[in-house]
Amino acid sequence: MANNFVWDHNNAEPVYNHAVMRTFWAKVNADQANDMHAHLVSAYLVKLSSMYGFFFCFYPLFLPALIWPYPLKTPQERIGVLLLAGGLGSLVPVIGFQYHYAAAIMPLIYLRFLQSVDRLRKWRANAKPWGLALAVLLIALIPIQFGRDVWKLFADGEYAFPMAQPYHDMVRRLEALPGRQLVLVRYTANHDVFQEWVYNRADIDAARIVWAREMAASEDAPLIQYFRGRNVWLLEPDQSPPRLTRYQPVPALQNVAQKAE
Repeated sequence: MANNFVWDHNNAEPVYNHAVMRTFWAKVNADQANDMHAHLVSAYLVKLSSMYGFFFCFYPLFLPALIWPYPLKTPQERIGVLLLAGGLGSLVPVIGFQYHYAAAIMPLIYLRFLQSVDRLRKWRANAKPWGLALAVLLIALIPIQFGRDVWKLFADGEYAFPMAQPYHDMVRRLEALPGRQLVLVRYTANHDVFQEWVYNRADIDAARIVWAREMAASEDAPLIQYFRGRNVWLLEPDQSPPRLTRYQPVPALQNVAQKAE
């Protein structure tokens, strides 16, 4: 299968095989990078805020427990904070950040939170265990938040991108067809690069449906030949509704396929 781009050593920019990929990487992603570099501090704070809002609850009640400058008394605390600082620092250059990108470092954040809560529970004021009460409250807020979010999910549903339903309907339509399918996707020139239809399973050869972006007929020929035996379809997702038709190769493509056999 052809790559999304090839590198032209005489040019600073890769040569993309698909206009949608060029638009995303050479324009959208480049604009995101330039904007992030121009507002590095604010962009980083937005990353931390979005990460906090997704993985924690009841902002800003948890902030003191997360950032309170308790002395690092144990090796576990010192190593944990060191690793956490490195993990948070690794988010600085990330472009187009999504909160789940930080999933790998969240165990370190939760560890630091528990270390802080453990220190908090030992705090007493006027011989009364106020620290223990606050620690219990913070821990209790987690299942409360979880329960509230689950209730909201069942009550209000979850936001879905506009293309989610058409994509789901198309997958169900293809799965109902006999045999295995190869779908060549044809985007229009003004296609929204964030509305991507081409997703494949990890084991592409074994998948019942294989998706690929359409290229020139001569370039699609090796792909069709590789997946010979499948029903080949042309999908135009930018039509309303998305249009699925039998792929009709031009005579030159038929000759290439016959020679390959």
